[in-house]
Amino acid sequence: MDNPPGFNLVIFVALALVEAAFFLFILFPQWFGFTIPAPQPKPASASFPVWFWIGSVLTLFFWWLMWARITLFGDLVYYAFTPLWWGFILALDGLAYRHSGGYSLLVARPKTLLISALVSVAGWFYFEYFDYFALGNWYYPNTADGVMPLTHAPVVLLFLIAYSTAWPAIFEWYTLLNTFPCLVGRYSNGPKIALPGGLLLWGGLLLIFAVVFFPYPLYVNVIHIFAEMPLLGYIGYLPFGILVWVVFIWAGALFGFDAGLLKGDQNKD
Repeated sequence: MDNPPGFNLVIFVALALVEAAFFLFILFPQWFGFTIPAPQPKPASASFPVWFWIGSVLTLFFWWLMWARITLFGDLVYYAFTPLWWGFILALDGLAYRHSGGYSLLVARPKTLLISALVSVAGWFYFEYFDYFALGNWYYPNTADGVMPLTHAPVVLLFLIAYSTAWPAIFEWYTLLNTFPCLVGRYSNGPKIALPGGLLLWGGLLLIFAVVFFPYPLYVNVIHIFAEMPLLGYIGYLPFGILVWVVFIWAGALFGFDAGLLKGDQNKD
């Protein structure tokens, strides 16, 4: 499309209302018919494990390196993304271990954590291929010719390794949040909607097909905060979180591994 559509106030307001409704639901589920149960007693905290400190050091160092771009470390900055995020994943796991009294994915489900990294590579590659190669919606200025002192093959390999961080990071956040009694079960006692599988399948395929004809997110391309993504674009993280779960559960059913994450998920079908 040579002339992509510009800003549309009607679409902007409609999406803003949807996003506001989601935030109201998250903050006040009782307004939507949910009953918030009394929180369970919090387990005694454990000591911070050693990998928490290792992850924290990696996160802080590589975060600083990516912002400061110090030449003292040569080309290390071009390799910083993956160790930064895996350091953050280790730090989150250490926090979950401490707040749960000794349970974390790394300790109790290391195989699940490793599998989630592999699923993450395949799952994120779908978005990368679709938006970068097929639609051209994504652009990485630091990978342009002459910017990175790396050839094409190492860049592709670095990107594939970087894809391994998305699913584990989300699952570590989920595990950590479940260590807070006030959040556990907060959204479990309320109205439930049963959707037929066929409707979800064909509806999803229709949306994927529609993106080919409506690939430009410029209807709401205003109000940028610290990034190129418009403010309302962040609403995409809500369905993305659900997609991460669905893909992982589907992969578990297909390849026969346990997709449970929490202590109480052990051996659940």
